[in-house]
Amino acid sequence: GPHQNLFRKHPPFLGYAIRELMNGNVPTFYSDGTQKRDYIYIDDLVRLVQLCMLHKSAPGNTFNASTNKVYSVNELYQIVSEHFDFKCQPNYNNSSSFWNKYPELFESGSITMPLRGDIVEKEVKKFAQGDYSHAQQVLGWIPLVSMEKGIEITVRHILDHKDQVKE
Repeated sequence: GPHQNLFRKHPPFLGYAIRELMNGNVPTFYSDGTQKRDYIYIDDLVRLVQLCMLHKSAPGNTFNASTNKVYSVNELYQIVSEHFDFKCQPNYNNSSSFWNKYPELFESGSITMPLRGDIVEKEVKKFAQGDYSHAQQVLGWIPLVSMEKGIEITVRHILDHKDQVKE
């Protein structure tokens, strides 16, 4: 959504892509960009959380926060890049090389349980799709913001406020 921190060490994918394009940089993706996941816009998620807290039928249930639609990294990047004059193809690196920037995550010492590279790589490459039908049946909830609209809102907000964004 619009208020994410673009300058944290590793922002969420959309924040990273927006930041790089906004600054005229070529983004680097640590995958082949084909992995797909189900993403949800923040306003839809907040509505679902509110219903879970307030709806009389919510207690004891488990609900998926999802859209029932999957997008690849490449598809998301294409949607984001449509909002910028600076056009470029991203660079692609092996997923394991991303984590080389964070060796402390894989070392014993200050971390009780260091990460295993094979598990991290599997996580990067995973396919994830949810099903919100239970939330629809019990709570009457459905996602309302399409991926395209959510990205448009986010990019517009960030570009409109880029002078206020601090690194």
